[in-house]
Amino acid sequence: MQYDVRTGRRKAIAFLQDYYSEKYGYRVGEQVYGMEISSDGSFVVIVENGTFPGSFGHPALLVVEIPEEERPRP
Repeated sequence: MQYDVRTGRRKAIAFLQDYYSEKYGYRVGEQVYGMEISSDGSFVVIVENGTFPGSFGHPALLVVEIPEEERPRP
């Protein structure tokens, strides 16, 4: 979810749940344990927990490319 602090506008830039579930059978968890945007604003790294069928306990490191038109402006 992208959040513009100036306007309060929110916008989804990635829908990860369905993609990872259909492609890998991995269910992305709802809690994020860490997140960092790259210095040039081109991608965000997300650390979270997820599950394959069964219980949680399969951490994931996700890298999401931010579309150029959605990147922060200097």
